[in-house]
Amino acid sequence: MSDTPSGGARDAATEHVKELVVQQPVIGAPTSGWAFLLRGPRLALAPSRLMLGFLAAAIVMGAGTLFDLARGPIPEPGPGRGLFETLAAGVLLGAGETASGVMTLDPGRALRGVVAGFWGAPSALAEVAPWSSAVLALLLLPILVFFGGAIARSAVVEAARDRSISGAQALAYALTKRGALVGAFVAPLVAAGVLAGLLWLFGLALLSLPGLDVAGGLLYGVAAVLGLLLAVIVFALALGFPLLVPAVAADASDSVDAVQRAYAYLLDKPARLLLWAAALIAQGAAGLFVVTFLLVTALNWAAELTLIGEPAIAGELRLFRPIPERPEVEGSLAVAAAMIGVWERLTLLVAGAFGVSFFFCASSLVYLRIRRDCDGQAIDDIWPRETVLEKARRGEIERLPDVSPEEGQRDG
Repeated sequence: MSDTPSGGARDAATEHVKELVVQQPVIGAPTSGWAFLLRGPRLALAPSRLMLGFLAAAIVMGAGTLFDLARGPIPEPGPGRGLFETLAAGVLLGAGETASGVMTLDPGRALRGVVAGFWGAPSALAEVAPWSSAVLALLLLPILVFFGGAIARSAVVEAARDRSISGAQALAYALTKRGALVGAFVAPLVAAGVLAGLLWLFGLALLSLPGLDVAGGLLYGVAAVLGLLLAVIVFALALGFPLLVPAVAADASDSVDAVQRAYAYLLDKPARLLLWAAALIAQGAAGLFVVTFLLVTALNWAAELTLIGEPAIAGELRLFRPIPERPEVEGSLAVAAAMIGVWERLTLLVAGAFGVSFFFCASSLVYLRIRRDCDGQAIDDIWPRETVLEKARRGEIERLPDVSPEEGQRDG
């Protein structure tokens, strides 16, 4: 009698194997220790992800410029500058201060740059023009989140499975998950807005009218609880927002699940997250300094070696500073100056592309690590899960698990 299983048993065993998922790291992809987190710059510099970052930066700049043209200049901090232009200048100066602090090994300076550029500048503009700032945020957030989702999807596939996907494939994934990507940020903002509205109504109803203010004072504990909830939501979002996009990119989470994961991981391992964030900020700042230095040097040398005479309409660029105003010229020289200005901005956008790409790549690495530490979920377990047969075809495992004919018949 032959030991070869019958066709039905063999088919049942095959189907049983297809349902298995191998929970082991992909060969060649480090998944533990600092070696995993230090892959951020290399992932960010991949051509496909750098191109996605460039598209994001270019579209954001275009949308922000059109917004400034439509709104006009803001009264502060100085006349003649639009809201987006002022915000971009503040972020640029903050990034430069952070990069300089990292390169000079001055952590205090680096921290001041992070706070000034990415918290101080936006909050100051929100006080000057709150409604315009809200409209600008609603305009730019979907752009950054959509391209960020594509970058994060590409990064998690390579980091978790040591495979590459094209930029078109990453964009297609982000397009299918666009609602979850944007909703992950909108949901906590809506919750914060509802709580803020309730606090405003509480004050209007119980603290603004004689007689009722006594009741308002007695019930002020309710307002304090609402204020506490509001503070928790806002600060958790401020600290945990880098995990929102990777949650959608790695696990196909919906918006609510992405928020729950980010908040849970933040509350479970806050010290670890802050330590990793500091290390990755240092990596990104150093990489941004090098990229920006090379680009600015290239543009300045190009201006000098092409023997552009007076008045100078190119060159004289400084690190992490806006492009200076050029002298007013006429005729064909004015056209040349305008075209050179466009090329300078496009070249410097490469630094912005690196910054965008690195942020979402680094966030993805942190998400995969913190997810494993908190939930015990393997690094290579990303959506969609892969069967043993699929991994065997690529040579990532040496052989399939042994499945006896009896097991195949029983599972069938």
